[in-house]
Amino acid sequence: MKNRSTRRFYFALTERCNLHCSHCFNQSGEREDTDDLTTDQALNVIDAACREGYECMQLTGGEALLRRDIFDIIRHIHARGMLVSIQTNGVIGKKVMAALMLLDAGRTEFIVSLDGIRTHSAFRGREAMLQTMASIRQLSPLFPLRINSLLSAHISRQEVGAVIDLAYSVNASVAFNPVCLSGRGKAADVMGCADYFARMIELQRQGGVRIRKGFDYADGSFRETEDCPVRKGTAIFVSHNGDCYPCGFLEVHKELCMGNLVALRYDLKQVFRNYPVTCRKVTDACLSCAYYLSRHCFAGCPARIFAANNTFDAREIYCMKAYYLLNEHKKNGESTLPGSTGMERS
Repeated sequence: MKNRSTRRFYFALTERCNLHCSHCFNQSGEREDTDDLTTDQALNVIDAACREGYECMQLTGGEALLRRDIFDIIRHIHARGMLVSIQTNGVIGKKVMAALMLLDAGRTEFIVSLDGIRTHSAFRGREAMLQTMASIRQLSPLFPLRINSLLSAHISRQEVGAVIDLAYSVNASVAFNPVCLSGRGKAADVMGCADYFARMIELQRQGGVRIRKGFDYADGSFRETEDCPVRKGTAIFVSHNGDCYPCGFLEVHKELCMGNLVALRYDLKQVFRNYPVTCRKVTDACLSCAYYLSRHCFAGCPARIFAANNTFDAREIYCMKAYYLLNEHKKNGESTLPGSTGMERS
């Protein structure tokens, strides 16, 4: 499997899902009346990505593995010389799992969501934990596998530790991501700024844990190691109906749609011509902040900024400058910044 820095094309194959997760950013769930692309349309999307030189296609949803034509789609991706990364909740039927085990391990990887051990089923809406863990144990000996876990106010240190232990036991990587306040995620219990960064530092020091957006902490400061592709204008997410967005977390914000790939005759160049128009304000407050410019901050997530403020020109929920300043005031015996919430960027 190539390095994870490989250019990726994100394709949500369906809005159908066999779970109803409380923090789902695109509000997927069990439904029959869906406007998912047909098989031919999905294959044409893959061809469009291939023509533009994408090397890896990440399949997501909803639950991508619910599509009856999923293996036709995977075979077409492989036939076009691309790697395939399959994002799944791990609740996989026996027939589908048996077919997955036959895929080319050199060109296939899996990303499985697991939000703690005891807390996982509470997030996912049914007794999903045992099935998800079984899928992780079945897939991990054959394929590169990453466990994605959400950090929310409900996830204890013990639960985080249990996820890490599981990842180590099956030789999987693990990434901890914050909740995005889109879709059903708006009702999720979001971890506070100070707690979030404290947890990130704790995870970084454990070693072997992949933190979202290249999080790095050393010598008492944070550093950015990976620019967000939305900021660079290079990201592409194709929704289940062919609508294109800079990022999957922005899909619920229909005003940010860059066009429908089917309607545009699968012309990705035309989609990207719309990119500067729809995302011209991705020059938010983070980019003019001294903490970002000095390379001590990874500048946050544009999708999270937009979800919280309905504009890109605003501050990140997890503001690193606020974290530093809050710590400085705590040293002086103050619990918050004077006259603020601890989140201001001035």
